[in-house]
Amino acid sequence: MRAFVERELKLDFGEGFALPELPGEPLEPRLFTSTYYDTSGRSLAGAGITLRRRVENGVSCWQLKLPRGGNARAELEAPGGPVGPPAALAELLSAHLRHSRAEPVATLRTRRAGVRVVEDGRTIADVTLDSVAVLDAGRSAGGFAEIEVELVEGDDGDLERLGRTLRKAGAKSSDGVPKVSRVLPPPRRLRARKHASAVELLRVMLADQLRELLRHDPGVRLGDDPEDVHRHRVATRRSRALIRATRPMLGD
Repeated sequence: MRAFVERELKLDFGEGFALPELPGEPLEPRLFTSTYYDTSGRSLAGAGITLRRRVENGVSCWQLKLPRGGNARAELEAPGGPVGPPAALAELLSAHLRHSRAEPVATLRTRRAGVRVVEDGRTIADVTLDSVAVLDAGRSAGGFAEIEVELVEGDDGDLERLGRTLRKAGAKSSDGVPKVSRVLPPPRRLRARKHASAVELLRVMLADQLRELLRHDPGVRLGDDPEDVHRHRVATRRSRALIRATRPMLGD
C-alpha cells in the first residue's frame, strides 16, 4: 500500500480561461474514471473521508483520502478490482463499515492536462486543468471544470504564491471540496432549532462528537499522525462528560 500526504489548492475558472505561462514542462494528458464509494448512511462523506476506485489505462486501484489540517489530506493507494476495497483499506474504515458495506455513489470521468512547475531545479507543484464529466450508466450527465495545484516538493508559501498567480489570470477561489462533493453534497449536520429542548441540544452535541470520532478513527488505526489520536481522545472525553452531566435527566 502506498501512502503519502497530499497538499493541494482547488480553484474555479470561467469560460475562456487559460493557464498563465508557468516555468516548467507540460504534463502528459490523462484520462481516468473514478467511482466513489460510501455507506448507505453516507458516513464517509459526513466525516470528510473519500474512498474511490480509479481506472486509468486499464489499471484499477483504490484510493482512500483522510482529512488532515489545512490543505492537506493523507492519501493511501492499493491495487484492487471492482468487488470491493482491498483489505488494507477496508480495515481502516471498520468504524464506518460496521453497519453497512461501501457501495458506489457516483462515477466521474476526468480529462487532465497541465504543467509541472519547476523553479531553480526544484519541482514545486503540478498545476492542472480538470474537465470532469458526471457519468450515468456510462453516459455523460453534466459536468464541471476546476484547477488543481498539488505540491510536489513545494511548501505552503509556494501554494499561496501559485494561487495568487492563477487568480490574477482569472481563476476564482472555491470551497475546495472533493470532486464527488460537487455532484453529491455531504449530509447536512444536525443543528438545534431555536428554543430547542434539552434532549434536542444533547442529541446535536453528541452527534458532533460522533462525527469527530468517525473522522479520526481511520487515522488512529493507521497510526501515522498523533493528532488523530488526540482528536479522538478529546471527542471521547467530551462524549462521556455529556453523558455524565445528563444522567439525572435521562437516566442510564
